[in-house]
Amino acid sequence: VSLRYLQILAVQGQMETKSALERLARQVEDGVRRKVETGHAVEADLLLAENQAEALRGDVEEAEERYANLWREFAAFLGSPEMPPMRLPGSLAGETTELEWEPTVERLL
Repeated sequence: VSLRYLQILAVQGQMETKSALERLARQVEDGVRRKVETGHAVEADLLLAENQAEALRGDVEEAEERYANLWREFAAFLGSPEMPPMRLPGSLAGETTELEWEPTVERLL
């Protein structure tokens, strides 16, 4: 259970980071589009920005799919395969605490 919990925490962090990067890439794309419209950038710059934003969208979708798969495994292992995905508390940064089976299961169920 501890390993799956930590894996889910890691993927949650990846989804947040990748989503933030995608939002930034979309902002860059919009900025480059405005520059192209005013003649301060070329179409190739816009294509590069669009490609980067789309690549990051793919990364976000991949992380979301991985999260869904890990959650299904985690829920099945807990004996509640119908348990909907939820944000797990905790962080991978700093000191780790030992997870105890019963309190964790009670909190999740």
